[in-house]
Amino acid sequence: LALQSVALSGGFQPKRADAPITFSDGSSATAATLGVGADSVAMQWASKLPSPTISGNTATYAGVASGVNLVLVALPDGYDVRIVLTKQPASAATFTLPLKLTGLTGQVMADGRLEFKDSAGKTLASADAPMMWGATLDASGNPTQTRTVTASIKNGALNVSPAARFRTAPRTTYPVPVGPSPNLTQT
Repeated sequence: LALQSVALSGGFQPKRADAPITFSDGSSATAATLGVGADSVAMQWASKLPSPTISGNTATYAGVASGVNLVLVALPDGYDVRIVLTKQPASAATFTLPLKLTGLTGQVMADGRLEFKDSAGKTLASADAPMMWGATLDASGNPTQTRTVTASIKNGALNVSPAARFRTAPRTTYPVPVGPSPNLTQT
């Protein structure tokens, strides 16, 4: 799923994907858009994004905040958003990702999953529960530390709060990716 520049949309799209996906070229605050039929889910950053570094199916927007990179990964039928804490934050943080929903409403389910439904109540897109993980991996390549992340959708934005005990634990190794919408895909 290598990304290619798409001049008309002001962004990058996968060369081959089962869903229309666009990542920002740095010309706006809209980070990523997933089309679902005539509807769409767009996640934004609080300010205009810098131009990304593209590597295969990944767009990295460096320095979107002090000690924070925004990383987008194209999937066959959606995308993964990662807020990467490059160092331990000095204080607790809640990241607010404005949502631009066309024809859909979003909600956080009891199990933490995100669901985006049409006006008939049908789920058209969903994401796994938000997670964060440390940089240390086990022999299988899996993170040795993971933690769920508190999330809410309020006032048209997805709000994620990385777990303070995880962020400040002496054994936590950085960088720490925080996945506010892991595997946001069409359903």
